[in-house]
Amino acid sequence: MIPLTLRMKNFLSYRGETPIFDFTAIHIACLSGDNGAGKSSFLEAIHWAIWGEARLGEREIITIGEQEMYVELTFMVNDIAYRVNRNYGVDRRGGTKILLEQASDPQRTKWASINGGTVRETQQRITNEIMGMSYSVFQNSAYLRQGRADAFTQLTPSERRDILAQILEIDQYEKYRERTKAARSTLNDEKINLQGQMINDEKQVADIPEFELLLDDADTRLAAAETYGKYADTRISLQKAQQNLTTTQAQYDEKTTLHQELQISITQLTHQLAQRPIIEAQYHLLGAHEQTARQLTSQRDQYDTLQHQHQVATQHINDAKQLLGHHIQRLTDEIQFIDGSLANYDTLVSNHAQLVAQIATLHDVNAQITDLKQQQHQLRATLTDQQTQLHQHATLTSKIQELDDRIAQLDIATQQWDTLNTQLADCDTAQQRITAIQSELMTLQTKKAALSSQRDDVKTRGLELATKQKALTVDQPCPTCHTMMDHDHHTQAVAEFEREIVLLRNQFSDFRDQITHINQQIATLEAEILQCEQQTKQASDIRRRLGKIDAQRTERDNAQTQHAQYQQQLAIITARDIPTAITTTQQHIRDTDDALNSATKQQSERLFVQQRIDQLSHDIAQLTTQKQRRAHCLSERDDAQHQLDTHQYALAEQHTLAQLSEAITALNYDPSALRALQTQIDQLTPFRAQYNQLALDQTTLDFTQVRLGETTQRLTELSTSRDTSTAEIHKYTAERIALEPYIGAVNINQTPQQMRSEADIAIRNCHGHRSQLLEKLSQAREAQNKLIIHQTRLATLAQEINRYDILEKAFASKGIQAMLISEYAIPALEHETNQILTRMSDNQLYLAISTKTETQKGESRETIDLRVSDASGIRPIEAYSGGEAFRISFALRIALSKLLTHRAGHRLETLIIDEGFGTQDAQGRERLVEAINSISDEFHTILVITHIQELRDLFPTQIAFKRTATGSSWEVVA
Repeated sequence: MIPLTLRMKNFLSYRGETPIFDFTAIHIACLSGDNGAGKSSFLEAIHWAIWGEARLGEREIITIGEQEMYVELTFMVNDIAYRVNRNYGVDRRGGTKILLEQASDPQRTKWASINGGTVRETQQRITNEIMGMSYSVFQNSAYLRQGRADAFTQLTPSERRDILAQILEIDQYEKYRERTKAARSTLNDEKINLQGQMINDEKQVADIPEFELLLDDADTRLAAAETYGKYADTRISLQKAQQNLTTTQAQYDEKTTLHQELQISITQLTHQLAQRPIIEAQYHLLGAHEQTARQLTSQRDQYDTLQHQHQVATQHINDAKQLLGHHIQRLTDEIQFIDGSLANYDTLVSNHAQLVAQIATLHDVNAQITDLKQQQHQLRATLTDQQTQLHQHATLTSKIQELDDRIAQLDIATQQWDTLNTQLADCDTAQQRITAIQSELMTLQTKKAALSSQRDDVKTRGLELATKQKALTVDQPCPTCHTMMDHDHHTQAVAEFEREIVLLRNQFSDFRDQITHINQQIATLEAEILQCEQQTKQASDIRRRLGKIDAQRTERDNAQTQHAQYQQQLAIITARDIPTAITTTQQHIRDTDDALNSATKQQSERLFVQQRIDQLSHDIAQLTTQKQRRAHCLSERDDAQHQLDTHQYALAEQHTLAQLSEAITALNYDPSALRALQTQIDQLTPFRAQYNQLALDQTTLDFTQVRLGETTQRLTELSTSRDTSTAEIHKYTAERIALEPYIGAVNINQTPQQMRSEADIAIRNCHGHRSQLLEKLSQAREAQNKLIIHQTRLATLAQEINRYDILEKAFASKGIQAMLISEYAIPALEHETNQILTRMSDNQLYLAISTKTETQKGESRETIDLRVSDASGIRPIEAYSGGEAFRISFALRIALSKLLTHRAGHRLETLIIDEGFGTQDAQGRERLVEAINSISDEFHTILVITHIQELRDLFPTQIAFKRTATGSSWEVVA
């Protein structure tokens, strides 16, 4: 595929209708521009036009705010030019539409539509018949998409194999294999069905001896089941007796333990109650000590409070003394600062008087400056107007010359007006002829359809008669009269069928000849309509050219009118002497500028003196205020010093401190007495808990003695019940031993209840078993007869399935497909890749492609595995750095493109590389460009996108993209 021209409207960043981009003069070109300028969108328009594939859906790739878009691409495949226009409307029913055309002449001035019946059929025609490849194959070979240079290497081994299969067009063998599998599957289903039936038949035949033995054994098993049921009843009774004994013994042991515990508890409680007099005496002594301790604690709390208040008052007095000292120091510092400032007071007053005398000698020139600025503005406005008139003179002269040239061009362009009108009339005549021919074609098509239907009916009847004729056999019923046929009847029937078949063949030949004649008429009319269509296709171009010429004639009339107006304006401007007036105005402006600069300098000097006077006045006023502040600070400092010397500060706190000292002395608190009393209380505290426990122990003793009597009585009752259960166990054990010889082995995991249930089921089953055995014996003998018929059919199926197995292996991926990939595609791909890698890596990298791998089970599996070797050894491609991995992926993708280029029947002559050079250093980029140049003879067009400036300069042609508020645009730079 070779792109020829491209234009688009409202596609991604290309707002509005773009000019036509011509690829014909481009061999290798670099696409450059900022991110978002439209480079990738430009390339995306190409594959959207061909395959309808884009990174987003149609609603997302249409320019924001627009309702319609289209991309029109003209391209060439195998020296045939095609034009595809794919368009989409937001509100259009049906979404995307495609117009596919083929050039009818070498100059590509005439085009014929080759659209399919639907959009899908048209797309299939583009993909399968024209391009000969899917979009997946394109993007994995000739289109190195942005960020997808490693698209092929990142595929799984099976996905890589699928891509190569599409390139080599070996999917046809997969279709053959599927058809073979379908036929074999039908036979296998029949085989499995027969085998299933035979298995059932064999099982039934093998069960005949067993059925006979089971019939004889039924009565014996019934008697055994009844004995087993009696044994189960004995086991149930024994089990209940043992459970009763176990329960009684557990209760007896529990009560015995409780009896012993109660006796021990009574002994302990009696001993504790004997200590009552001692515990009561110590408890009363504890209460007296606690009362004394509460009184001493109250005294301690009062003492702590007074001490805290004493400390607070002392701190307040010290804080007041310190604050007064700080105040005195601050006043002293302020007085010293004011004395330093007043040292310059007399100097400032003298300077102020001198500046007042100086400003009286300077005059105010503000009014003069205002007048000069007005004069300056007026002169500059006059000069601008004069310069504008001079520019208009030159502009009018240029426009008049341009109009003269344009009028001459338009005179030449409108000379074909009459000729084109004549050609348009011929096109209208051809269109009328097309309408007449289409009516004739509809009539012929209707007649052809009727004849085809009659021909098919005759053919069907002939096939049915031939089938019936082949089925005729002596001693079989006649298909016509249904009587048994002898040899004469058979001969007569065959002749009758043959006569009817000959008549039908003649009718079939007549219908075929008529259809052939109609087809010839249709072909003649279609050829004529094609000629008329070729002529009518020029109508739109003629109308367009006539419209263009009409617009040019109108433009010529307007240009002549404009030319006369410009001549009149030029004469008016020429009458004025503009250059002399400009020279005079410029001199006046220079004189005014000099006067304005002198006045401005004088005014600046007066302003400076006035500002200095104002500053000195402000400083003198501040110093006067500071004199007054100094006197106030001296008075305040003397008062504060007197208060400090006579202790006249914090008087209330000093009074409070004296009262607190007297209260602490009067309290007479002794901390050691409280500590000694607290020690005695700690020693007596345990007697409080012992005193409280005395009443609880007495109550517990009374309750425990009652329970001891009840437990003794319950032990007597349990002993009697235990003896009864033991006697029952001995009885049922003897019965069980007596029955065991008659029942055989017993399942120890079964409960007696399960044994009883099992015996009941066995008895019921034995009563109905005989009738079931007789029915099964009859079915088994019938199956024996079917088995012989099925074995014969199974042998025939095995032979047919074996033939289809051989065909499937031949058509499978490990057969012809694997041979094409491993013996042709892989060696070629490996060779081409390593040739490119050699140039890009200075013989450092080598790619090896393996088509088989061993599974964990030791089996061989088809795959496409990529391994790369360098000086360090053989590693997978994922182990290489970003730059090295990109070179390997790039070389592999170029090799894929060349493989696709060399494929018979379809030539891919365009290579697109979208970004990817950022991972390479300077040397790596140069080698990539060298690799591209080395394969340039094998591709008609190579397009490369990059942002790297030094890389752009290595390409002979640059296409610069930029994006503005009105959308993206391009410029071709040689």
